Amino acid sequence: MINYLRKATYEKDEKTYLTNDAFWGGYRDKITNVSFLSITTPPDSYEKSFDVSEVQDSSVIAYLIPNENSDTYRVTIQADGKIYLNQSSNLLFENFVFFSKKE
Repeated sequence: MINYLRKATYEKDEKTYLTNDAFWGGYRDKITNVSFLSITTPPDSYEKSFDVSEVQDSSVIAYLIPNENSDTYRVTIQADGKIYLNQSSNLLFENFVFFSKKE
């Protein structure tokens, strides 16, 4: 199985918009770090999880992990094997204000 991360945009009336669900929604301006892991073990302490697979079959899961002493978060995106970006991933991290690194 190929694990595709779904795109973070949608098209409407010939315009492209950022999606407001999963961690892209209310957390876009609070994420400081994103990690991609080829394991499917949930982190010890996460606040929410999201199915971010292209086919919505839970093959790619994003975990929102609170940073200590802050209202910001880290995101760990996990799948059993490699995670492939969707062809339309150019805005995947658009408007991530505090974003410092990808791992």
